[in-house]
Amino acid sequence: MAGTNVLFTVIVILIYNAYTIDSISTANLEASLDEYINAGLKCHTKNPGLALAIVKDGKVILTKGYGVRDLSTNSPVTDRTIFGIASMSKAFASTLLVKLLAKHSNMSIYTDIAKILPNFKFTTHIRTDNANIRDLLSHTMGFPAHNLMRLDPKLTRDDIASRSQQVHSIHPFRDSYLYNNLMYGLASVVAERIGGKRWEDLIEEELYTPLGMSGSSFMTKVDLSGNVAKGYGTDDATGGPVPIDFAINRRWGQMGGSTNIMSNAVDISKWMLFHLSKGRNQAGQQILSENDMATLHRRRNTITAPTSEKYFSQPQVPVSSLEENYALGWKNGVYRGYKVLRHTGTTWGYSSLVTLIPDMNLGFFTTMTGDDPGYKFRYLLHNYIGDLLLGETPWLNKTTLCSFPEPWYNQSTSVYHPINKHINPTRSLNYYVGVYHNSMYGNLHVTMNTSANTLQMNYGIGSWLLYPKGTHDKFVGEGTNIVHKIIDLSSIQFHSSNLHGRSTIDSVKVISFETRAPPVFTKTSSHVNTGNIVG
Repeated sequence: MAGTNVLFTVIVILIYNAYTIDSISTANLEASLDEYINAGLKCHTKNPGLALAIVKDGKVILTKGYGVRDLSTNSPVTDRTIFGIASMSKAFASTLLVKLLAKHSNMSIYTDIAKILPNFKFTTHIRTDNANIRDLLSHTMGFPAHNLMRLDPKLTRDDIASRSQQVHSIHPFRDSYLYNNLMYGLASVVAERIGGKRWEDLIEEELYTPLGMSGSSFMTKVDLSGNVAKGYGTDDATGGPVPIDFAINRRWGQMGGSTNIMSNAVDISKWMLFHLSKGRNQAGQQILSENDMATLHRRRNTITAPTSEKYFSQPQVPVSSLEENYALGWKNGVYRGYKVLRHTGTTWGYSSLVTLIPDMNLGFFTTMTGDDPGYKFRYLLHNYIGDLLLGETPWLNKTTLCSFPEPWYNQSTSVYHPINKHINPTRSLNYYVGVYHNSMYGNLHVTMNTSANTLQMNYGIGSWLLYPKGTHDKFVGEGTNIVHKIIDLSSIQFHSSNLHGRSTIDSVKVISFETRAPPVFTKTSSHVNTGNIVG
């Protein structure tokens, strides 16, 4: 009798699942999504263009573009418009490494980094002797991010290994979750060493080509004259979108697997099907073994303070979107009781999200231009899409899509406070001028900008006008040129010492570069050769 009840329950579940998914016609689904997404784009004015892909049961259900890819031309987004998918690249990096490792019987994700990169050393013996590929891919190293070090044009992929050897930990090894793009850059170097080719070439040969992702590219290589969405940041004064110089994304792409992939809705549909079909392409060929695919998706590290927690957790909202563990380039989570594989992607001008529900053989992807603070717009889209495809009554609608986080949370009012440019410095600005050096970051230059009548700080391709904050030797940096409107620095602290009874500036701590472990640059010269300044 018990066996009969179990069988009946299984049959009911199967019938229910088939009914809830298949009862939604593609036409009705598309109409519902058109109405919802177009309403979202009207009220989320920071996001000019968006692309969508949905797959189910080994088939592409829908790929579509919304809005415009370039505000200056009003060119429409299509399902073949290329976007930067940023940290969604991590799943590509992990998949590539696992695929390359499968060709070597003496290697696995547990192979030590030092065995692949001779003479490589971290700053602690425990990491040098024990850190392996899995550690790089699951964020267990305990290192702070140091993301703005990527502004340095000398930080090429060939230089990542030497820079990585200088990063100091802020948490114990394998005892924390600290998201780190630099370690994915190092993992890309490991892939190049194993595969014997540049990372981009390996991705094309091992993944793009066998999966038929012919429309995909890389931030380091993409031809911007093609069907490429222009990235936009946000003007804090107006709240509207401002175009971003793609050169900064070229720089970020040097980290390879951390952020380098550019793709479109058509190609990401193939990528989702590959993961849902346990390693097969659309022709049914086994590109990666089922065991290796399971290796990628298996949880490895507990996520602390997940991105979805702030706005999408019960009881504050009707349905939780949970992200509990990190796998290899994927996050393990739960939505409406279903196990979910998910990852966000955020870089200069682009905001993406992919969601897979393996038990339902279902996946959906959105990518957009513009900022998405708190990942809210992306999750609002995915929760609605998920509800439609799972046969649930959506807990969101066009009204709450635009009012969110209200009515569940009070809307926090963001007030723009322009930099006060009229505070007098506590000493002559000439005292601060000079070349400053940090062994990991390299050189930073401080000069007088006579046209602005204030200091200018240059680090790599980034430059900032510095204005006193009213506190002794403390400044705020307003981004100029390539980082204008996208990277301001709220805290820059110069330090002085007394030499022969005279106070002199001898270092600067750029707290905004990495708040958890601010780099200190020591003054090496009071004379700046402007020919050495990049930005």
